[in-house]
Amino acid sequence: MKNKAFTMSEALIVLSVVSVLAALSVTAVSNAKPDESIIMFRKAYSMTTRIVNEMLNDKELYPYANEPDDEESALGSAYNMLGLGDSTVTATMKTNHPYLTCSVDDCDYYTKFADIFVHKANPLTVEQVQTSSGHGSMLSSSTCNNMTTPDGMFWSICSRARNLHVWITISVYTKGENAGCFYNATNCKVPTNFKFQLLHTSLTTPAPFDGSIEISDPMACSYLRYPKITKANKIPTDSNVNSCFAKNWSE
Repeated sequence: MKNKAFTMSEALIVLSVVSVLAALSVTAVSNAKPDESIIMFRKAYSMTTRIVNEMLNDKELYPYANEPDDEESALGSAYNMLGLGDSTVTATMKTNHPYLTCSVDDCDYYTKFADIFVHKANPLTVEQVQTSSGHGSMLSSSTCNNMTTPDGMFWSICSRARNLHVWITISVYTKGENAGCFYNATNCKVPTNFKFQLLHTSLTTPAPFDGSIEISDPMACSYLRYPKITKANKIPTDSNVNSCFAKNWSE
């Protein structure tokens, strides 16, 4: 009895079918895989939001965050609350939290905020955290605390003046220090780096540093506006549809 074997034409047909199925599978997997830039942005934003809220509600490190910053102000007026502008550092705080770098009764809101944020994000010793006078061209006359978290993201927490306001700007380089790009409509439509900004106070009128987090580009805004979209090329960029692209993002 003869063994029946595949003919050459049958083998080629089978290979063709397998190739088509493999190509379809690769395409399907590629389309299903979320963009890394979106994943990293959402991770960084979530961590920033969590830490800022923890700080605002930490009665040990921010004992006066929810109290007025002026005895003459109306009690209960959120406009006059210290928020994260509370720069109190006591001997007990220093003992319990040795990563605080400023001295007792000699601290500023930025140094306290940066020390706590860095520790909560990445519990390192003070010596492992870089401190610089600035990072990148977007900052001017800034003081920054820089760190790299275990996931490879480089963070630069800086204080700077912008339009008569003092801000803390948290810049996240998701691909590492100085790598990737911030959003630019011309040459960086899918950013890998992002900025989160927290308003502390006006230079002319006191205002609270209440922990409100602002992002600084339309794609980052869109990643929050459309939480179910995981591919940047699926984000609507028509300003009539997506209000993130209708906003003026210039500083």
